[in-house]
Amino acid sequence: MNTNKDIQNLYFTLFILLIVEIILFLFIGLLMAIAVFIISIIIYSKFPKNCALPNGLKLALITSGARIIMPGISVIFIFFSPLTFFLFSFVI
Repeated sequence: MNTNKDIQNLYFTLFILLIVEIILFLFIGLLMAIAVFIISIIIYSKFPKNCALPNGLKLALITSGARIIMPGISVIFIFFSPLTFFLFSFVI
């Protein structure tokens, strides 16, 4: 099994999922963010420990992780301030 080809296929899948997540973020973006995060973790686990991670992989981990956390944060803001939730809802 060729590991370079596997990593290339995972990168291609990650790229496609990021595009789909951007396009469909209002409808099923949360489900896509979970898929992107899981694939990013799989790619992260395939890199050697002494090798630096590519910036694209770091960005995918950060953005998909933030996208997963945002609905939970917005629910917390509902209880603190309706105005804060109203302003924060434009970010999501």
